[in-house]
Amino acid sequence: MRNQPPFSCPQCGDTGLGGDKCLRCKIELVDKAGVPALSPPAVFLGHPTFMGFIDPWARWVATIAFVLTLITSFQYSPGIVELFVLVLGVQAVLWGGIYQVYRFFIGGRIKRLRERLRALQARIASAPAVTPIGAASGVCRVRGRVRVLTPVKGPLGQPVAAFLERRKRQTVGLVSAKRGTQVEAVTAVTVEEMSAAGVFLVEDESGAALVDDDAFVVAQLGGASKDWNEPLSIVVNEGDEIEVFGPAERKSGAVMLSEHAKQGGYRDAGSVLVFDGKPAERVMILAKSAAVVLNG
Repeated sequence: MRNQPPFSCPQCGDTGLGGDKCLRCKIELVDKAGVPALSPPAVFLGHPTFMGFIDPWARWVATIAFVLTLITSFQYSPGIVELFVLVLGVQAVLWGGIYQVYRFFIGGRIKRLRERLRALQARIASAPAVTPIGAASGVCRVRGRVRVLTPVKGPLGQPVAAFLERRKRQTVGLVSAKRGTQVEAVTAVTVEEMSAAGVFLVEDESGAALVDDDAFVVAQLGGASKDWNEPLSIVVNEGDEIEVFGPAERKSGAVMLSEHAKQGGYRDAGSVLVFDGKPAERVMILAKSAAVVLNG
């Protein structure tokens, strides 16, 4: 299934590029067939580090609390030990509260991203066994070599069949230090994840499967699973061996590949296995991870 642009608001009719909500109605745009954007949205999660979160407001709050603690304690004339314990106790409670606010501030979004990854890993683990392409149909899993028909531009600008790129960037800024000075520190971390897939065939000795779908997920095949903020690069090139699984059905090769007949002579093919993902059941493209691209 592929989207049919242009995208528009189903309520007011305003048009857009797709993947965003209508600025006026705050609802998701749909294509000509009434289907929301199928392509995986880019993940862009930026959050401050603790140093960036507390600078400079938390230090002012701590200073004010320190002064108020001294003024209040002097009214009751405590001893030096009691005063020392009181000041430390107030500061410990204050900074503990600030840290909990920081964790709450970023914890919700991070939790949702980790849940997404866990659901993805669970789906991969529960996938059916690999079936020869010539005998596969329905919800199936196949393995074969890639033949690119319509490429997309990869993370380095090269034509590829599909890719997923996750990068982590650090923002360095000046934060307050002792005696009014400023020092450089990492004040924010941004994780960006983008993916795209073109049109390509997966071939084995028994037949060919066509991947021509907006409703897809590119994921890592084998290897240790990575957390939401770990850099990751998956690039599917011509000739790579990959696995694909999801809903599929057999269709006429002459019809499905008429535009790409010159690529492989499939006009006379009796049938091809065509993967057809849906938003609730996306086609999964499983490939080995490549070298991690350096963070920008």
